[in-house]
Parts: sequence; structure tokens; C-alpha cells
Amino acid sequence: MPRRKNKHKNLRYPEIMQEIRNRLTEENRAENTIISYQKTTTELLDLINKPVEELTYNDIYEWRDWVTKKKITKRGKKHYPNTFSNSFSAINKFCEVYKIKDRDGQFLRLIAPRRIEPEHGRVKLTREEVERLYEATKDDPRNYAMFRVMVETFLRVSELIHLNVDDLEIVIINGVTKYRFQIGTSEFTPKAQSFRKTYFSEDTYKAIQRWLLVRKILPDTPHYSEIIKIQQQRLKTALAQNNKPEIRRAKTYIGMLELQHRKVVDSEKALFHSSWHYRLDRSDVCRTIKEYAIVCHIDKKLHCHSFRHTGINFWKQAGKSYDQIKGQSGHKSSKTLDIYGNLDEEQQSECFDDVYAKKTEIPIKQEIKEQPKPDVIQEINIKDQELKLKMLELELANKNAEIELLKLRDKGRSPNNNQTYIG
Repeated sequence: MPRRKNKHKNLRYPEIMQEIRNRLTEENRAENTIISYQKTTTELLDLINKPVEELTYNDIYEWRDWVTKKKITKRGKKHYPNTFSNSFSAINKFCEVYKIKDRDGQFLRLIAPRRIEPEHGRVKLTREEVERLYEATKDDPRNYAMFRVMVETFLRVSELIHLNVDDLEIVIINGVTKYRFQIGTSEFTPKAQSFRKTYFSEDTYKAIQRWLLVRKILPDTPHYSEIIKIQQQRLKTALAQNNKPEIRRAKTYIGMLELQHRKVVDSEKALFHSSWHYRLDRSDVCRTIKEYAIVCHIDKKLHCHSFRHTGINFWKQAGKSYDQIKGQSGHKSSKTLDIYGNLDEEQQSECFDDVYAKKTEIPIKQEIKEQPKPDVIQEINIKDQELKLKMLELELANKNAEIELLKLRDKGRSPNNNQTYIG
């Protein structure tokens, strides 16, 4: 269905958007999530072209059919059904706010198609592969520290690249020195529930200090403040003379200087830098992971989230509870943790062996504890010998009876009477 233009006068878009924002803000949702929900809701209202009071479940189903077809056939590229989840969640929230019900009288809830997990969706590393990555990056201070931080702190890639040097803390808890990051203190916060403290080991702290010693900071523009003042005076003169080419040149030069200055200030704060000494970005992290996966002969499709899966899996194997893991990972719900740390076939078979190996040890220990005393053992042996002697006596008696029968046959007489026996 083609997109329709909005011509209805009673579509209260500002009020609707503000109502959705207020509801999501109460739920402590991130700013990016709020904007995404508002865009999807606008898309729905543009398509249906009705006031909110007249919307029914048939209109919502019409939008669902249209968006499903659009996402599958857009630019001839087939999308995973996972891409529907965000759009459907936005419309479910809209139906909840404005109380749009289905034919059964309940709040309408769209269910996304069955999720298809890509091959690299839940890839995680083993301890041996993690050690290989550490060994391969020992001569590279930045990558060695970065890999250790990603495994031990479960950071999302957006949280990793926005780490600042000031986020590093050293505290003493119960007389023990602890090292941790304050996540969510930067201006950019990817998740609303990501304000937390994540702990890491002393080895990781030493790796970070080693990286900070060799970290280079971008040089700022010499005499930056004086040059900015000169260019601003130049801009004022051009504005007074209404010289448009000169105004354009002055604004462009001032913008370039300010951008370079912001990058320098940001590089001083950033914990991890790219090869150009700017703050690290997502593409740098992905490229580094792929390069070292090839070097370490790890035949897996690793991505940035693989280290988050790996760290959570290690905690699950150590027997940590969901509440303990949530404090480190920043998850809001325990249901989300169910997709992390699933056992592979080898680990599942090892767990099976461990469980049933422990069960077989129990009766063996009981038999050892209930062993009879030495005096009882001697009495049992004597009785066994008496039984063996009686069995031998019975065998001898049987053999003697057989010999007597053979003798009677030789004489030609039956064993039961005195008549002649014809053999």
C-alpha cells in the first residue's frame, strides 16, 4: 500500500508525540528509543489518515500487512523478521496509551514473525580462544587492554567507545582493592538502564595503565583562541559589508577550527583511541576483532557482542545468579539474560557426565562405610567352607550310585527287581 499524505486536520501529532514521550520517560527508556517509537507512530498515522478516536484494530492490522511487505521487499533485499520487533513494539505502546482493543476486548498487541537468529547471532568464545587472543595482543597495549575490558565487564560496543579516563575508579571494599568503571557518565548514554558500576581484575587494570602510558593525544591548533577571535572579527566585518563570499569563507573556517578543537578535547578524555588518535568508533572495534580472529585461527564469525556473550557465559558457568549478572551487565530484565550463555553440545555433554558421575559415587561410599567387621568375615568364611564340603559329599554319593548302576547292568539284572535285564 503506498504511503498517503496527511490531510486530516484533527490528527493531534504534537500531543500524540508528547503523550508517547511522557509514557516512555516514565518507563526510563532511552532517548533513541523514544525517537524511534515516535517515527513509527507517525508512519502509522500518515498511512491510516484517521483521528486517533476512530482507529480500530482493522486499521492496525492494515498497517501491519503494509509494513511487513515493505520491510521484506525494500530494495530487493530480504530482511530478517527481527527488524519488525522494534516497529511492532512501538505500535503496541501506542495501542496501550490510547487503549485500542482487539475484537476480544483486550489491548491490541502485535506479535512479530518468528525470530530468525543469524549464524553469528550468539557466537561466544571458549576460555582457550580468549587466552589465544590475549597472547596474540600482548605486544599491542591498546588491543590487549580492550579485549580484557570487553570480556570482563560485558560492555556493549557503544559503552566501550564512550569510556573516558575519568570513568576508571579504584575503591577499597572490606579491605580489598577493587577496580571498576562508572558506566553512563558520558554525555552519550546508549541505554537508559546502563548507569552502573562494572568491576574488572587487577591484570586488566595493569593493561589499561600500560596503554595510557603510550597513548598519544592529538595536538591542538596553535594559538587557537587568538585565531578564533581573528576569524570572528573577520565574520563581523563581512556581515557589516554584506559580503556573502567572505561570510561563507569565514563561517567555514571557524567551523573547521571548532570541529578540530572538539576532537582534540574529546581525544584527551577518551580511554581508547583509533590509529588516527581520535576516539575509537564501532568500525575500528569490528575491524580489530576480525583481524585478530584470523591471526588466532578462530573459525567463528565474531562481532562486538560476542565478547558480551562470552563474559556472561563465564559467569553462568561459575554458578552466578541472574541478579549478580544483571548488576555487571546492565540488563533490566532476567528474561533478556536467557539468550546469553547457552551451552554448546560439548559443554552439555560434560555437564551430563558431571551430574551422573556424582550420582554413581554415592552407593560406592555407602558400601565402603557398611563393610562388616573382621570377626564376622571369619564366621562367613567358615560357613562357606562347610557348605562346600557338603556339596562334595553329595557329589561323591552320586558318583557311587552311578557305579552301582553300571555294575548291575553288567550282570544283566534290573536295579528295581531280580528279573533278567535285556540290554
